[in-house]
Amino acid sequence: MSTENNSELLFDNSVRILKDLIAFKTISGQDNSSLIDYCDEILKKLGATSFRTYDNEKKRVNLFATLKAKNSKTKKPIILSGHTDVVPVSKGWSTDPFIATVKGDKLYGRGACDMKGFIACALAYAPIYSKSNLDRDIHFSFTFDEETACQGAPILIEELKKRDIKDGICIIGEPTNMKIIDAHKGCYEYTTYFKGLAGHSSAPHKGVSAVEYASRYVNKLIELREKLKERTPKDSIFDPPHSTLSIGGIFGGIAHNVIADKCHVNWETRPVVKEDAVFLNQELDKYANEILLPEMKKTFPNSSIEYDAVSVPYVEV
Repeated sequence: MSTENNSELLFDNSVRILKDLIAFKTISGQDNSSLIDYCDEILKKLGATSFRTYDNEKKRVNLFATLKAKNSKTKKPIILSGHTDVVPVSKGWSTDPFIATVKGDKLYGRGACDMKGFIACALAYAPIYSKSNLDRDIHFSFTFDEETACQGAPILIEELKKRDIKDGICIIGEPTNMKIIDAHKGCYEYTTYFKGLAGHSSAPHKGVSAVEYASRYVNKLIELREKLKERTPKDSIFDPPHSTLSIGGIFGGIAHNVIADKCHVNWETRPVVKEDAVFLNQELDKYANEILLPEMKKTFPNSSIEYDAVSVPYVEV
């Protein structure tokens, strides 16, 4: 790299850019286009090419920009990847979370660590890449709504496939205490819906309580959670070493004296190997279809158990 790589200048530029990025209120689910414009302008001034992908409403944006190799491209490209959204602001801030505040050797602001800090560093280093004799492309991938089930990245990935950008080294700048993390648990988020038959609580035999069957389903989840511990792989690198399962909430019912006809359960599992996810789904499908549903349908043939799923598969590099 060039002798212009002055560490103090890089640091100062990183902090300056980070302060700008924090000022954009890119809370998950909200418009992030102003921040994307800001990043795109910096990179285009350095000679980068770019394209964007959008959500259905065109208000949330992914940016993919490239500084092309000057020499023959014999090496795989490097992708510097970060998400632009931040989680909503909680109570307890002593400063404005969208105005970067420096105290001592720390900078405070929403997203300063997760993960506008990495985006700022990538942008601060971009001028050096642009002046270097690169032997590989450098890509900058900035996505929306990672904090809410990684909604932006899959849209971008589909466009990358169309453009035949599918082989490279990806550095994702999530906060890891500067440790290299080369594997990640999967994440499967589910909402399971129970539909029964409403009625008065004085005649429970005439109704089908969705809440009761959902409760039995939750008990089965807790039972299976213990089974996952028994399936812990040898030499697992994760903490805890086994696949996990968590129940996020159970929602149903309208009154003490009404049999609930609707209920849903939010739950998730984070498998350390994909076989655990397969195991869970097989066990739950069997329990729902062979035990719960037949009982529900005896009283109300239109009873149902359905689910929505969002999944991010297990990854190992």
